[in-house]
Amino acid sequence: MYRFPFSEAPAAGEMTEIAPGIRWLRFPLPYRLDHVNIYLIEDGDGWCVVDAGIHDERTVDLWKTVLAGPLSGSLGEPV
Repeated sequence: MYRFPFSEAPAAGEMTEIAPGIRWLRFPLPYRLDHVNIYLIEDGDGWCVVDAGIHDERTVDLWKTVLAGPLSGSLGEPV
């Protein structure tokens, strides 16, 4: 049986700190697997992004929301 340390996943465009220097985001996918878990790992003055999601309009908009909010100025602009 799986046990999850969080009762709910973060809403799209929001993040949860799961440990010092590690953030968790969840973005929707347009497939049967309907989401991707994205992890941000603090790395000195920046962040390492593990799986940034797919490049579609919804994902780009969510990244813009994250970059304008909780990560303001720390990752640059989505490509």
